[in-house]
Amino acid sequence: MTERIKFTRLCEIEPRLKDLYDEVKKDKAWRDKRDWNVWRDYKSQIENLVGWESSSTDSVLISPEAYDVAYQTIYKKLHEEGGNDE
Repeated sequence: MTERIKFTRLCEIEPRLKDLYDEVKKDKAWRDKRDWNVWRDYKSQIENLVGWESSSTDSVLISPEAYDVAYQTIYKKLHEEGGNDE
């Protein structure tokens, strides 16, 4: 059985992913309005950083699993109420 990659590991490889996570954590406007254009922008940023559509050449970052982990982690953080806790 293979071990699932951790979001923290993805952030070590691609620091802009951590920056995006931190931005999402602070996005009170999203929580107030639920503007799906904001989510589409975040999703586009995720796609630029990880997954097969990204510009990365790192074998871990371009994997479907990396995309799934990044997407789920950031999506869940965006939908947390309050959002400023780690």
